Amino acid sequence: MVIGLAVERPDIAAFNATTAWATGYLVNSPVRICYLAWFAALRRLPPVAASTSVLLVPLTGSISAPVLLAEPLGMREVLAMTFTLGGAVLALWK
Repeated sequence: MVIGLAVERPDIAAFNATTAWATGYLVNSPVRICYLAWFAALRRLPPVAASTSVLLVPLTGSISAPVLLAEPLGMREVLAMTFTLGGAVLALWK
């Protein structure tokens, strides 16, 4: 964080009540739910399956971005998702 503050030159004036509320919401709601789900998965799945499931997080974001945010989905993104999913399948293959 210290290196990021030194290198990135953040605009501290842009931090307002809305930004503080949004940051607090993200820390207290979705992040908590994600950690609870992660630890539940660790209890129920073998370590290889649980750790490989982390690779599916960017895949989920890449699939949901065109649907929820109308972002373009190009061939590069499709190839990246294919390689990521292929790597997860190979890691889980017995």
